[in-house]
Amino acid sequence: MEVQKNIFNAIFDALVETIKDLFSSDTSVDKIVNESSKAIDQIIIDQENELKLKYVAGKFFIELVDRDNEKDVDKFQLRYQLYFKNEEGKWIESSGASKKYPISNILKDDNDIIEQLIEKKQLSFDIKRPK
Repeated sequence: MEVQKNIFNAIFDALVETIKDLFSSDTSVDKIVNESSKAIDQIIIDQENELKLKYVAGKFFIELVDRDNEKDVDKFQLRYQLYFKNEEGKWIESSGASKKYPISNILKDDNDIIEQLIEKKQLSFDIKRPK
């Protein structure tokens, strides 16, 4: 599988900048997922149109990340992986990740979801083709 790094990651970066206010105060996993899906849909549409790719599948992740040091707080980041096929049928992967944010920023959410994130280290969501 060919890994493609391209300018479309800038769209994801722009998403994170747009919703970073979510991370400066309590928010919910649902709100993070809903806001992120808008940018990811745009990435899919742009890659299909501009690079003549066909979207096949993808995942969006909210995941715990390693602490920078022992005194650091638990942190999470957003990440996506998208899989396309080009006109020759070759697999193309597009991926991106956000900065790290304190997990305390999503404490507003249901404690079961937080416990699940801490236990599994990652929550994943399937990405469907945008309509």
